[in-house]
Order: sequence, then C-alpha cells, then structure tokens
Amino acid sequence: MQWFYCSESGFPDGENQASDKKSAQGKQGEKLFRKAGENTQPNIKQGNLLMKKLFVLSSVAAALMASGSAFALTPTVAAPAAANPATAGKQFNVSVRILPVCEVVVSSSSKPDTNTPWVAAGADIDFGEHQSNAGEQRQISKAADGAGIEVKCTKGTPYGIGLVPSNGNLIGQGVMNAVTSGNADTVPYTLHQDDSYNKAWGDTWKVNTKDVASGNGFTTADKHIVYAKIDDGELDKKADRYTDTVTVKVYW
Repeated sequence: MQWFYCSESGFPDGENQASDKKSAQGKQGEKLFRKAGENTQPNIKQGNLLMKKLFVLSSVAAALMASGSAFALTPTVAAPAAANPATAGKQFNVSVRILPVCEVVVSSSSKPDTNTPWVAAGADIDFGEHQSNAGEQRQISKAADGAGIEVKCTKGTPYGIGLVPSNGNLIGQGVMNAVTSGNADTVPYTLHQDDSYNKAWGDTWKVNTKDVASGNGFTTADKHIVYAKIDDGELDKKADRYTDTVTVKVYW
C-alpha cells in the first residue's frame, strides 16, 4: 500500500489542518507497513528457497521419467491375482466291451462199474433196484433242485442246455449198458425237461434243448433238474447193473 501527500500550499487553511492530520496518519501507517514488510522478509526468502527445491525435484522427476526410471519414484504395487485361470477343454474316451459267456457245473458221483451198491449225487439219476418184471420207472436228479446242473451266464444273455447220452442221440434217447463183460443186454431210457415227462431233453438248440430267456450273471447260478424215464417192459433183461454217461452242453 502506498500513501500520497500534498504540500500545505496546495490546500486552503481549513483543509491544511485535515491534510496535516491525514499526513500524520499516513506517516504512521507507512512506518507500520515498513515494519511489517521487514518482518515478512525472512518468510519470503524461505518461500523462495522452497520453490527452488520443488523446481529441482520436478526437474529430476522429469529426467527420470524420460530415462524410463520413473518406477523409482512410485511405490511398487503387486498385480492382483487372477480370479479364474484360463482353461481349454478337450475330451477322450473310455470304453470296455463285455462279451457274453456261460459256465456249467455238474455235480455227480463216480460212475458205477460193479454190482455193489452205488451212491448217486448231484445230477446223477439213480433208478434204484428193481425186479426184471417191474413196470415203468421215473426218476429225477439226485440233488433235485439243489446242486445238480448249475449254469451261470452273462446278465441278459439267452442260453440253452443240451443233454447228450453216450450213444450220441440228439433227441434225449439214451441206452444203459451192462457193466458185466459179455452181457449184451441194454436198458433204454429217455430224458425230459418237465415233471410230466412229455418234453424231451435233447441237444438240438432251440428245438429240444432247455432254453432260458436271460442269464442272471455270475453271482447266483441257475439250477436245473433232469427227469428220466424207463418205459414199461424195458427191465426184462439179465440181472446186472446197467449204466450210461450223459454230457451237458450249454449254448448262448
């Protein structure tokens, strides 16, 4: 702030007194202003020094940025972890082919070859002992519905069981031969699938085999009974033991 003064000659008397008063006030204000200015001199110098320092720092920062070293002035910030990793999907195949199969187990005793008592077992058929004038004889597997002929087949697999006497007959007609050498007599018999003895059990698949619609797997076996018959009059032969062997076949 600047004060301006006029000489006494420039104002009338009345005005000179006012001017003198204003002049005195102006001089006093000037002294105060100058004193305040003197007090502010050190602050101005310090401000100038601070501005110089900021200018120098700004110049250094600009130089570092130009040289690619700006990262030195900024704090290091870790990159955020990916929320989900990138993926790419493809497929491959796994396979197995199950083939159908069947197993058959036939339980039996040893073949009788003498006139001594014989103990049948499993699928064996023992007609017993009879006089030569006895009539028709019917019998079933010794094990009945137990462990005689047991078949296991793949689940869902149809199968058939064929029976073949030692004479190779395919319609369930066998012949028992005498165990004593020189005895040419024979005793015919027939094999059947049912207890009415009307359905022959032979070895022509799907004609006279015992057919099953579906196997049950290998956990539990299917058990099958054989029915056999000696017709009336066929026991009128020499006294002897007569035997035969039957082969069990499974088709699938």
